[in-house]
Amino acid sequence: MPHEVILAPVPLVHLESALAIAAGRRVAFSTSQASFPPQWEGRHVFFYASASGYAGGSADIGKVPFRGVLVRHLPSSSGFYGGDAVRPASTATDNASLAFFEVADFEKLAKPLLIGQFAKADGGKYAAGFTPRRPIASRLPE
Repeated sequence: MPHEVILAPVPLVHLESALAIAAGRRVAFSTSQASFPPQWEGRHVFFYASASGYAGGSADIGKVPFRGVLVRHLPSSSGFYGGDAVRPASTATDNASLAFFEVADFEKLAKPLLIGQFAKADGGKYAAGFTPRRPIASRLPE
């Protein structure tokens, strides 16, 4: 039976940078999404390498090489992070953001998944070549 997860885009450079701080600590990523539904807390977040700010090759776009567990969404009135988690070092020169989300248990998957392995939250299929622009509820077959 599939279980509900979140599929989230983050530039690969930030995902790789987050690995250096992830052990035993929460990591925070920025988002342009003003809020997350409360039921998302505690769900697995699967991160794919987004094209924006992407430092790798185009062959890696659409791969989902990292995951974590959503702790909370944190709106930002200043545009900068003010929570307890750690931001990846690669984000030091980032512009202001609308909000941030914190994840625990951030890790690199032994084998990357593909966006095509995920389904819409209602069970429907994503169109070929679909890549979400912000975190979205999805399903992942077990």
